[in-house]
Amino acid sequence: MNNYRPLNIVIMVVAGLAFIRLVGFMLSFGEGCLQMDFCAFYTAGEASRAGLSPYINHFSHTPPVWDGVGVFQHSRFLYPPLVAVLFHPLALLPYHVAKYFWMLANLLAVFASLCVAIRVSAPTLRNHYSWGMILFLLMFSPLLILLERGQIDGISLVLVTTSIALIATGKRPGVSGVLIALATLLKLHTILLLPFLVLRGKWRVIAGFVIGTLFILMLSVMLCGRSALVRYAKVEFPRISAFGEGGTRDMRADNSVISSLRPVSSLVTKEGRTYQLEHFKFVINASVARTRIGQWTRDSLSKLGLPSSMSIVSLLIFGGFFSLAVLFQWRMRFSVCLKPETEFLYWQLALVIVLLSAPLTWVMNTIWLVALIPFVVNKLMEREATGRTSAWGITLITLGLLVAAAPDYLAFPQQLPPSRMSQLAGDCKYVIAELAILAGLAIHLWSSGVPRLKEQESQAID
Repeated sequence: MNNYRPLNIVIMVVAGLAFIRLVGFMLSFGEGCLQMDFCAFYTAGEASRAGLSPYINHFSHTPPVWDGVGVFQHSRFLYPPLVAVLFHPLALLPYHVAKYFWMLANLLAVFASLCVAIRVSAPTLRNHYSWGMILFLLMFSPLLILLERGQIDGISLVLVTTSIALIATGKRPGVSGVLIALATLLKLHTILLLPFLVLRGKWRVIAGFVIGTLFILMLSVMLCGRSALVRYAKVEFPRISAFGEGGTRDMRADNSVISSLRPVSSLVTKEGRTYQLEHFKFVINASVARTRIGQWTRDSLSKLGLPSSMSIVSLLIFGGFFSLAVLFQWRMRFSVCLKPETEFLYWQLALVIVLLSAPLTWVMNTIWLVALIPFVVNKLMEREATGRTSAWGITLITLGLLVAAAPDYLAFPQQLPPSRMSQLAGDCKYVIAELAILAGLAIHLWSSGVPRLKEQESQAID
């Protein structure tokens, strides 16, 4: 252990500098950046508290109830009406103050997720390796982008990671299902975990999900009203499914209204303070559905006269990945209960498939990948011999995490030469990272399952 002491000191110092860097960015975001996604949540809370629809930009209200970004008659708020109610407490605070509370909540949620992941996937992780893990997290580029945009992915991460940890340890499956239901409320594509729950026969988790969903519906009716819930299902959700935050030309607000409220296109005034719309540029997409593969699928469906919305393309892509997962599980003959570490990694594989398939997987959502950091650090640092196949899997997972962690070419234009191929590769950076992690997880799970299969076969022969 003494041999590692100088290196530990260096890593601790660098981690301290990385933390200071992160705090500096948070102060910069808090003072000078709108954090446009959080502004959409906060504005929805404002509208809901005032008895207004959170799905409409109330330009003519005094003062205007608008996030400063949306240029359509509908707002940028995409979530069920209950989520707007959940933001009532933050909407009571001045926006400038609420921004800091939200960043701190996201940061604490990410660190809590890491702690949960350690207990399940790396229980033997030595304390002096934890600093390397913390350093990696602090330098993880999507974490910075998550804070800059003020997205909700840190909160959804702690819900999903805790749920997976409960599944992996076999404890409180009903609670695990409820947590998945809550995560689905915040990130709808979390519902794509349900087919995996059916595939693995996690019926008590599914029962918990159903109970959690019913509770959310009851709470929505109590706090938002039945009419708001029905309108969301019949009017808002179909629009969101088709256009996301966007819309048709007819849906746009009058340009003169936008110009009067935002005279300088890159600046927004909120509660007397002026903010930049964004602090820096970055590659936004992390889903196969929004790559050229997704576009080709949409064009092919259109030519055949079939529905070709982004949601349809997303389901087709998910169907392809899920079919491979079914084949993989059939070949591996997974039992209902695996070792906690293996079970945890299986559900991380399922989460990566969800990220790759969902229509609204943006770079901020790749913060979900950090739950793999403890496992990778533990495997890289442990002295036990690792099989060649497993080593390949761990290598791919590590490379995928490194690719995801690195800043993209929009943040650092000198990172890639100015060519069409490099731009295409740069635009697919997070998809490439997710595919590498998916392949690495599959290979590692395969290597973990092969000895067990051989043992079962030999026992059957005996």
